[in-house]
Amino acid sequence: MRTAANYPTGNSALLVVRGLRSLHWDGAPQQQKLMAFSVMSSRPSRIAGDGLRWELEFFPDGDHSVCGNRADFYLLEAHGVPEAPPGYPGQNLDDILHELPSWNSDCTVLQSATTGVG
Repeated sequence: MRTAANYPTGNSALLVVRGLRSLHWDGAPQQQKLMAFSVMSSRPSRIAGDGLRWELEFFPDGDHSVCGNRADFYLLEAHGVPEAPPGYPGQNLDDILHELPSWNSDCTVLQSATTGVG
């Protein structure tokens, strides 16, 4: 997750789902090769067996859901990542990769939360 208005600090976030039960993405094909998807709604909920489900709706036209036993959320400051997200139109992934956080990004954990232990 990259630079959301709901994070007063940090420029990235990471959600780690443990005991993954399902992962789903559905979206219409887009005209652009690269584009940002903006979260329009977010619905976390409890499911049977002490699990959790998180449903996200994106603009333009995307639905994502993930179910698991628990989740850990990390608010991060990824070092070397510009304040504003990159401009995607007309770009190739190689052109903007340095502007996006990745698994190799040097970062500081600013806050974290978990749905439980286990």
